[in-house]
Amino acid sequence: NDQEAYKYLGVRVGLSYKQDNSEFFRGITRDVKLVAASPLAPWQKLTAIRAHVLSRAEFLCRNSHIQKRDVAELDKTLISTGKRILNLPTRANVNLVHLSSNKGGAALPHFRALLDVYTISHAFRLLASDDHLTSDVAFAGLQGVARKKILRDPTPSECAEFLNGNKAGDFARESGDHSTLWSRARQAADRLNKYLKFSWIYNEELGCFHLNIFRSPNPVCVVPSTAGLVARLLRDDLESYYIRQLSSLVDQGKTVEVFSQHPASNHFLQAGDFTRFCDWNFIHRARLGCLQLNATMRFSKRNPKCRKCGYVRETIPHVLNHCKPHSDAWKRRHDAIQNRVARAIPSSIGSVSINKKFPGIAQTLIPDMVLTKKSGEVFVIDFTVAFEDRLTSFAKARQGKIDKYLPIVEHLRREGKVAHVDAIVVGSLGSWDPSNDAALAQMGVSKKYAKLMRKLICSDTIRWSRDIYIQHLTDKKQY
Repeated sequence: NDQEAYKYLGVRVGLSYKQDNSEFFRGITRDVKLVAASPLAPWQKLTAIRAHVLSRAEFLCRNSHIQKRDVAELDKTLISTGKRILNLPTRANVNLVHLSSNKGGAALPHFRALLDVYTISHAFRLLASDDHLTSDVAFAGLQGVARKKILRDPTPSECAEFLNGNKAGDFARESGDHSTLWSRARQAADRLNKYLKFSWIYNEELGCFHLNIFRSPNPVCVVPSTAGLVARLLRDDLESYYIRQLSSLVDQGKTVEVFSQHPASNHFLQAGDFTRFCDWNFIHRARLGCLQLNATMRFSKRNPKCRKCGYVRETIPHVLNHCKPHSDAWKRRHDAIQNRVARAIPSSIGSVSINKKFPGIAQTLIPDMVLTKKSGEVFVIDFTVAFEDRLTSFAKARQGKIDKYLPIVEHLRREGKVAHVDAIVVGSLGSWDPSNDAALAQMGVSKKYAKLMRKLICSDTIRWSRDIYIQHLTDKKQY
């Protein structure tokens, strides 16, 4: 009865532990709406929702049995709130809302999937407990549930198959048993395996359960000593699924693989550093291809041609990288990146020349920057702003610059000098290419300042691209 149960940090504990959580989650939903309607900055709203509202809900989800119907309304509210804070239209894909801030999303979880993750984590932690009494009681409970399923004493390996959701042979029959943690873990594995690849196994030699998580490119085997990592590993794998699902979209998924590569590309989502409100309202729509351009507006009968140059399709990459009336802004955007890097090179490394024709070769090649180190080593570097059209776009842009200035390097090597050529590639929507870091190290930029400079460069690029877009749309001078 009710006298035989009590609440521990809001979680009902005891023989009669069931409780109605619908009112609690209605309160969480109400608080999310109140924060969203507050006068906070958009990034402050996301932080407040995650840190002060959803943390309460996640604690309950980790430690109590929550019905999926209890969180259904909360999930809907989080999606609509996340889209509104990110200034996304209703047609925008929901996966961006669920991605972490480092990957470019609002980091608002999908609680229905999260409940399954926590169920798997809870089951594994019980079986892997350091307290032998706890693990023995948990294993006995699992055996009892599996026994009712297959109508005989199960082996430990058959218990693992039960948790994997196996429906073949003896596991095909209905058990008719009431809901338990182990039956819920079996159902959770069945649901999650549609998105993630993992499996329970029993190690006969060690006498314990392991959880194999087939993450790409590095699979992980979770052993009892690392049981606390299960929830985090499954959540990370779930995030990878969101990225794959979003990148599979032809219209909205072109850029996600690129901007999710490096945290610097999304640094402003945490605290809005170096970011104007107008940049915030622009960048998320632009990355999902939801800007109001002639060729990107859905269900529109307007002429898709560019309103400035008459090009056949007015798209985001065309406006930001190819529409010739904006060539002056492209140069300024390019120079803003170049100047930041040039100022970051210590004078003790060597001398830097900017935009000077290289003497001694037949071709007229003017590299953006040539660093001549005191050791005599020459480093030719060029800067380019490429549109984030899948992962290959950055690789092609870098290789194009290397091929262009290779004659300079070959000329220097014939003279007996040590020479290298590389490029700094930045996305026109503020994405940082991780391959740039090796070039910065070659130029002697300190790791501490490089961390700040990456953020500044990404924010500068977003600012210029936003101004190009607004001037293209309104004809009002922005720069």
